[in-house]
Amino acid sequence: MLREKIVRTVARSKPRDIFGELKTEEFYVAEKREAKAEAAKQKLQDILGPYGIIIEKVLTKDYRFNAEYQKAIEDKKIADQLVEKNKSAQHAATEEYRKKLEEAKGEVNKMVAQADGVFEKSKIEADAYYEQQKFLAQAIRAEGEAEAKGIREMNKALAGSGGETLVKLQVAEALQGKSIILLPVSEGGMNLKTTDVNRLIETLGVKALAAPEAKPSK
Repeated sequence: MLREKIVRTVARSKPRDIFGELKTEEFYVAEKREAKAEAAKQKLQDILGPYGIIIEKVLTKDYRFNAEYQKAIEDKKIADQLVEKNKSAQHAATEEYRKKLEEAKGEVNKMVAQADGVFEKSKIEADAYYEQQKFLAQAIRAEGEAEAKGIREMNKALAGSGGETLVKLQVAEALQGKSIILLPVSEGGMNLKTTDVNRLIETLGVKALAAPEAKPSK
């Protein structure tokens, strides 16, 4: 009576309830089956222990599903494997794309850096050339202004009382060491057309040539 009424009934119902907590796919995971087997053993021991029964172990050696349901489970497992395979392929493709993207970014950054370097170099050279030309222009302008100032001062000096003397001295310096020839003209006399020659001769210190008895000489 103990075996038929209690042990058989409890040994069938309680493990079924406990193992029924597993999902179908989890039944194929040994660790989860063993965990439920241990829980079933403990539950059976709690119930049957007072009757002097010791539960040593609960085994799930033989578990079966409906044939169509079993096929559906197997098909699902195959489909899950294909999904994981596709996920792995997709992940690999994504990683490859990211790798190529980073390589492309690196190449673009390299080109940008090179272009920036050429631009900076050209800008520095242009700035240096501009500064050089600016200083050159300033020097030319300063030289021109100094020359113009000198001409203005010269004009002022020439316009003053000593201007005529200064001109004579400069002309005398220009004629110094040069030959002066006085040529006779018609009507039996000497005609120099101007007294400036006499003044120049005086300025040069050749006063004897200006005397009445002086003869044309070279």
